[in-house]
Amino acid sequence: MKTIYSTLFAIVMIFSMTSCESWINDAETSPNVITEGDMNKPEYFGSSDNGSFVFGPNISSILNKAIDLYSPLYMYAGAMSDEISAPSTPNSLIYRDLSQDNLNVHDGSLRGIWTNAQSLYSMSELMLGYAKETDWSGSEAVVKNNAYWYCYFYKGLALYNLASYFNADADKSNEAYIYMHGKKTSNSTVYLDAIEALKQSLAYADPYQKRVANTALVRLMIMSNNIPSDIATYANEMMIANDLDVAVSHELQSNTFYTAMGENSRDAMVNQTFVDALTSKAAMNHNPTTINTGNHVIIQERFNQFDPQIIISYVEAELLRAELIMTNKISGDFTETLNRVNRYYDNTGSSEETSIAPLIDNLVHYRRVFLSWYGQRLLDERRFNLEGEGELNFQTRKWQYIAIDDIEYSN
Repeated sequence: MKTIYSTLFAIVMIFSMTSCESWINDAETSPNVITEGDMNKPEYFGSSDNGSFVFGPNISSILNKAIDLYSPLYMYAGAMSDEISAPSTPNSLIYRDLSQDNLNVHDGSLRGIWTNAQSLYSMSELMLGYAKETDWSGSEAVVKNNAYWYCYFYKGLALYNLASYFNADADKSNEAYIYMHGKKTSNSTVYLDAIEALKQSLAYADPYQKRVANTALVRLMIMSNNIPSDIATYANEMMIANDLDVAVSHELQSNTFYTAMGENSRDAMVNQTFVDALTSKAAMNHNPTTINTGNHVIIQERFNQFDPQIIISYVEAELLRAELIMTNKISGDFTETLNRVNRYYDNTGSSEETSIAPLIDNLVHYRRVFLSWYGQRLLDERRFNLEGEGELNFQTRKWQYIAIDDIEYSN
């Protein structure tokens, strides 16, 4: 059989070598193939269905990159903080290595998450370039506006991810940096570019999209410590209770939180100290957990296999408001702001508190239990200089960011 295969391969090769020139010259492009010349046409960004925007392949390409990135990124961030631990005999070692600060920059998993983060930025930048080349005359405004909004919005989020989660230098005394466009770029510079992209998205936003972008902007300004004097302008127009959370779909691709620490999984487990922090009904409703008696690990029950991954939420907007109230950047009632979060997950009223002092410890607790498995705990441990309750004192970790593969920066 092996000989037959080899012979057939040789015949095919001979035929191809003698006839490829005429075959190529006579070839016609399939009507189902998208060529580069099509990418700057309005219909490839989307269409309008009675005034509602319908995604075209260009915007879908950006969203597909977001699907590839977010749940794995948030799993990695959780393992580096005190949200996620490794069981005694994990099937996958990456979460154990992340939890125990045993990062090897040659690890293919680290290279993969860095590639996915860069790919979201590259795709949004590429599609933005096509949008700028597009002749929008004759197109409905809803198509043009959504095309630009999605490109700028996801460009801003992508840059935020790169600056918040990655670093090419383990030395905490040095300013964090990554490589952008082939050169060393400080994370602080990347943050500024992210802020600019999100601000540009506002020019094309509908009222809901404006609230979403403002929520992302306030998050970014706080996390990067670039808080302008007019931050109240953005904070006063963040997401409200009836707004839908922004999420990436996992209808065709499993959510990593399910595959890594869902039922019958033992790649990772919920940290016991996180479970201990769930002291209210609201916190427990938001973070259902149980012990898998077969594997003796604590598993999460929030995410099923194809559940979406939330990336911007109304609850985060409330917690950002609370932080700005605490730091006297905006006016408001700290206790009532946090109680709105309690009521969001527990409408019985049993989780509400009479008075919550506007202190960092209280804010940190609320952020830990209500922004869980959302990529935020790692950033909070870093910016508030928390020791955390993971396997290691967070402040003693060599790597407080995801390490960039040295293939990226050794040349």
